[in-house]
Amino acid sequence: NRELSSKGFYVRAGRVSRMLDKECINQIAFLRKMRNSLIHDIEVPEASYIREQGEEAKVLLEKLTKLLETKTAEG
Repeated sequence: NRELSSKGFYVRAGRVSRMLDKECINQIAFLRKMRNSLIHDIEVPEASYIREQGEEAKVLLEKLTKLLETKTAEG
């Protein structure tokens, strides 16, 4: 299986990953890095920054949901 990489984060190449553009992959990688940082690092970002990233994650989820719905409808 081919994998798409962005800064150490891999998305397995399958039906879904072929639909993602580089921006989406980068956003997913960034959110994953932030999540790992929140869990494993000593320093914690400001609450406002965490809220901002949460809003960006919601926008990304909406984009990916619409993309999947469109591709599923196309067959």
